[in-house]
Amino acid sequence: MVAPDLLCGITTAVGGLLGDVGNTVDGVVSSIGLRSVSLPPPVSDGHLVQRRELHNSHLRVKYARDEAAHAVAVRAHEALVKRVGSGTSTDLQNNGRDLWYGVTYTLGTPPQSFLGDIDTGSDLTWIAEAACVSPTCTLPGARFNASASSTYVGPGKHFNLNYGSGNVGVSGAYANETVSVAGLSADHYPIGLVTNSSGPQGGIPSIFGLSFPYIGSSGIATTVPFFELYDAQHPLTDKLFAVHLGRKTDGVEASTSTDPQGGIISFGGYNAGLVSSAVEWVPANSSNLYWQTWLKGFKVNGVDLPVLDHPNDAVIDTGAGGWYAPKPIVDAYYAAIPGAVRYQSQYFIPCTSRPNVTLRFGDVEYDVYPPDQISVGKARCFGFLQDAATVSDAYSYLIGDVFLKNVLAVFKWAPERQIGFAKLADCANQPVDAAVLASLDQRSTLPVPQSTTAAPTTTATGAPSTTTGAPSATTAPTAVPTARRRRLNLPRLGSVVTYAKE
Repeated sequence: MVAPDLLCGITTAVGGLLGDVGNTVDGVVSSIGLRSVSLPPPVSDGHLVQRRELHNSHLRVKYARDEAAHAVAVRAHEALVKRVGSGTSTDLQNNGRDLWYGVTYTLGTPPQSFLGDIDTGSDLTWIAEAACVSPTCTLPGARFNASASSTYVGPGKHFNLNYGSGNVGVSGAYANETVSVAGLSADHYPIGLVTNSSGPQGGIPSIFGLSFPYIGSSGIATTVPFFELYDAQHPLTDKLFAVHLGRKTDGVEASTSTDPQGGIISFGGYNAGLVSSAVEWVPANSSNLYWQTWLKGFKVNGVDLPVLDHPNDAVIDTGAGGWYAPKPIVDAYYAAIPGAVRYQSQYFIPCTSRPNVTLRFGDVEYDVYPPDQISVGKARCFGFLQDAATVSDAYSYLIGDVFLKNVLAVFKWAPERQIGFAKLADCANQPVDAAVLASLDQRSTLPVPQSTTAAPTTTATGAPSTTTGAPSATTAPTAVPTARRRRLNLPRLGSVVTYAKE
């Protein structure tokens, strides 16, 4: 796969990099050496459902809510960030078949280098501490040696993040350290040092949080995201960062592949050579600690789904590999795909499916490349769209990498919080190889498991109607606790976040 930045005739050195927004940092070169991490071995389709549920459990922790605590975090956060340029950029690493996107960053003095999953849905950057021997901590290059750094301050308050039913999670202590990413350095950056992890973490050695501080997930109200901390210490002219997520075009299985040219992240500007249109801005909810806006339209195979009949708030989350919507929208989407079959909380769809989908933000519609909507197993294919209630009872739409691979996403935090999207230039929007698509088509001849519920059908108005089928004797029930969703009254999995003074 040829790097999008090379195809587009640009370079990740900052000179001449940024478009009509942002300046360069004198003397700073942003290209940082990237490295691979070990990913788990290939799994069967039966385990693919479990792997996707593990990913969902991570999202449930991110979207757990405590509004009273959130208000405290907002006040403390506003007191820390007072100032309002410069810009730089670095490559992302595509891990697996667009499974997650890593940025190389350093911590400490002298600097220690790590690869972190860029996550606009997480406020906390965490990395394993050197003494940690849990499974996540044993990934190559995944441990930070605090004793070797002269700028380390800690440990501080204890944190404990439990995913799903509580058998998967990370725990440790907060600290402050010097951080550098894309050639930009900030002092006293709040991080979480993991001393213990339980259960599989999907091969992700670290999270690099790009959301706003939220006491409900990180346990403290005084953390500051990297972009605002850097801006307070070295004011940027343009208060934004931009993300381009690359697409694997060779069809290599997600569990066995890494790609060093997986996209670009920029701070203080964006790469004009990546886009074919102007950035179209939409307002973001300034009282929310996630990057949240409103979805105005969702069209599949020419049918407008009833988006405005339901709450249409949408979180833009680079740390979510898929995308999530209210159950009526999910059912209507699969009703428009011939051969879709519900299996537990997922949908099998024919690998030959090519849904034509557009999402509308503001007044602009954005196409979603059909193969991006399909999760490829070893023998069958899943649809990526899932019920948002399985990961959050507070948000209707979680828009992840399925959509974000199709646009340049720009996140502006000041003077007004906004989210911008630009359509990609052809050089940055390469399709999957035709030979790969042909090989996927052959998988559709394999039988799919008998479903517990038949795929819904679509009425003339676009609303789904569902026919319930007999349960299969071979289909295992989903053994998870359920709760009532406040808005849509849909089942969801439980999540627990605890924190305490040491």
